[in-house]
Amino acid sequence: MPSKTRKATRKSPIESATAFPAETIKTGVDGQEWVVMRKGSVQRWVPYKQEAVLFVMYKMGTGGSWAYKLPKGWWWVGSGSTTSATHPNEEQFQGPPASQASVKAYLDKFFGTLKKRGIVERYKLRNSYPK
Repeated sequence: MPSKTRKATRKSPIESATAFPAETIKTGVDGQEWVVMRKGSVQRWVPYKQEAVLFVMYKMGTGGSWAYKLPKGWWWVGSGSTTSATHPNEEQFQGPPASQASVKAYLDKFFGTLKKRGIVERYKLRNSYPK
């Protein structure tokens, strides 16, 4: 009986994403560009899109919930934790680079209001790719 072989279906780069710092961009087996992104406590290769990414790192204050009204084309990607004691929480947003400055201003004002209300203790914004 012939042995079963598994067809290689990997599209991302052959190297492990954990071998590179976050936001490293490399060409995958499929010829497309891939970027290292943190997914929870691990790093993964994700398809690189010509889109801007913004991170908001913050520390909760009294807590509470909130909802975003992001400009068209932007979306909330997810939230997680960081290794920073001063900013242990993180939220990620993605959208078109052309409107990145306006979204950054929106998030700065939004989190500034949350800080004034005591919902978050402190926050900072950070840009990510595109290259």
